[in-house]
This record gives sequence, C-alpha cells and structure tokens, in this order.
Amino acid sequence: PDTWVVSAASLLAPGSVYLGSRVSAAVWAPDAAASLAVPMVRGALLPIAVAAAMFRFRKRPAGDQAISLPQHPLEFTTALLYAVLFLLFVSASQYVVTHYQIMGLEIMAFLVGFVDVDPFVLSILAGHVEIALQAAVSAIVIATASNNILKAFYALIVARNRSVLPAVFALLGISMLSVLWLFI
Repeated sequence: PDTWVVSAASLLAPGSVYLGSRVSAAVWAPDAAASLAVPMVRGALLPIAVAAAMFRFRKRPAGDQAISLPQHPLEFTTALLYAVLFLLFVSASQYVVTHYQIMGLEIMAFLVGFVDVDPFVLSILAGHVEIALQAAVSAIVIATASNNILKAFYALIVARNRSVLPAVFALLGISMLSVLWLFI
C-alpha cells in the first residue's frame, strides 16, 4: 500500500478508541455515556472523515511501492498487560483522587494518555473510584486527547514520510478540540 493509505489508516485508530470509550461508558456507567456522547462521537467521526478524504483524494504511486508495517498480533501477554494496567489504574486513580483531588486525576489522565487509554477509562467507569460524573468525563476526555498526541508522534516516527502530516495535524487538531470542549 502507498503511504497515504497508511496515513489514512493511522487515523482510524483514534476513531476506534473514542468509539470504544463510548461503548465502555454505555456498559459500565450509562450516566457518563450521555455526558461523553458529544466529545466521543465527534472524536470518532473527525478522524474517520479525514481518513476517508485522504484515501479518496490520495495520489496513487507510479509503481508498486512496498512498505513494511510493524506486526502486532494480539496474544496472551497483551491481555495480561491490559489486566495489570487496569489494576494499576484503579489503585492509582483511587490514591490520586484521595490525596490530590480532581486536579491530580486530570494530571494523571493526561499522563495516562501516553500509555494506554482503555484500561484507564475502564478503571474510572467501573473501578469504583469515588468521583463526580463530570470529573470522570473530564478525565476520560483528557486521556483520549493526550493519546492522540502520542499517536501523532507515532505516525511521524513510524512512517518517516511527509504524507503522514495530514494525519498528524488531524490528530493534534482533535486533541485541541477535545481540550476546548472541556472549557465550553
């Protein structure tokens, strides 16, 4: 595949994270699901729309240009890491909320976005952390925003090609929109 396809595909990952967070919220915290509807649906639709536009209007390569894609099969160690991260985030979230209140949780959410969002979202929604609904929603939005910054960085490092710049700018733009949503 050409690098534009890889760039467009790199935008589908954040779209799926936003949708996954919305589904997790619907299952574990229906009240939070309603509050997360706007930022999560927008966060899912924007990268998917940009990816579709990139794929539609891409320049086709002159010849077959093979690029190597990293392999990342799901395996037992991935599931084990997810479980460990979930337990770690439940404990850490409870500790941070108890000792540093909501500001500490928001800082933690920003940092967690550079690790893995899904176990953090699940720990906030189903981990019995005693926080207000709006604080949980804010933490999830912050974590997904910083996760998009991480993905933009990954796109630059992995592709090493200017064709990923639209994806990078889209990811950074979605991060900024997410943070702005918190202040509206």
